[in-house]
Amino acid sequence: MDKIKGLVTGYVDEIWNGGNLDRWPEYLHPDFIDHSLPSGAQNTSAALLYLSELQKGICHFTEIENISYGDGFAILKIKMTLTPLLCSRENNLQPETLIGFRILAIAEQKIIAHWEFLETR
Repeated sequence: MDKIKGLVTGYVDEIWNGGNLDRWPEYLHPDFIDHSLPSGAQNTSAALLYLSELQKGICHFTEIENISYGDGFAILKIKMTLTPLLCSRENNLQPETLIGFRILAIAEQKIIAHWEFLETR
């Protein structure tokens, strides 16, 4: 369990929160599929491109509130804060908080699949 916890918390801290996209081989399986992205754009390259583009307009931070483990899966209860980088008084954009779950499938000590279920708080 400690290795899986280190894998999933490292992924959230390093890749998602930290934006260290070049470290993906440490966390993501070569056959990784992100089921939260549109069909046809769910592989590793597409997921990293999505995160790269997201970082240009939104500061995002995911807090893991709880982790449950199953056979080959980790279920993360999360709180995500999204803050537009173009915040100004003129456009009145405010941070938004989402709550929900990330499900990560684990194979060969790497994350091989990701699902995300979020709602606004």
